[in-house]
Amino acid sequence: MRPPASWGEISSQNINFHKTRDCQSIAGFLLDRCRPGARRKRKLNMNTNYRRVLTRFEPETGFEVKPAPPAPFRRVQENRLERLKNELLVERLEAAPEVNSDLRRAANEAAALAWVTAYPLLVFPALFEEKAELALARAVRQEEVRERSRELLMV
Repeated sequence: MRPPASWGEISSQNINFHKTRDCQSIAGFLLDRCRPGARRKRKLNMNTNYRRVLTRFEPETGFEVKPAPPAPFRRVQENRLERLKNELLVERLEAAPEVNSDLRRAANEAAALAWVTAYPLLVFPALFEEKAELALARAVRQEEVRERSRELLMV
C-alpha cells in the first residue's frame, strides 16, 4: 500500500486542466445585448410612447367637527362604585379575615364586570356576592387539600 502523496509530489506532476467552454456562449449573448447603441435606442422608444397626463385639482372641501355629546357622569359613578365596593368588602372581611386576598380579588372582578353594564351600581352587589361565595368555597377546598397533604406527608 502506497502512502498518500506529499504536496511536493503533487505539485511536480503536470496536470492539464481543460478550459471551460460552457460560459463562452453566455458571455457572448450578454455582450451582444449591451452594445453601445442598444440602450439609447430603447430610451428613444420610451420617450416617443410617453404622454404627459394633465392633472386637475378641485377646490378643497372643508367640514365642521361637532363636539361629542356630553358623556354621563361616569367619574361620579366610578367614585360611588368604589365606595360601594369598599363598604361591601369591609363587611365580608370582618366575617372572614383569613381570605383577605381572595375577597379583594373577587371584589375587583365584580367591579370590572359591573362597570361594563348600563347600571353598575345596581349590578355590583349581586356580582360581588356570587364572586365572594365562590372565593370562600375555593378557600375551604384549598384548606382541605392542605390538611390531606399534611396527613400524607406525615405518614
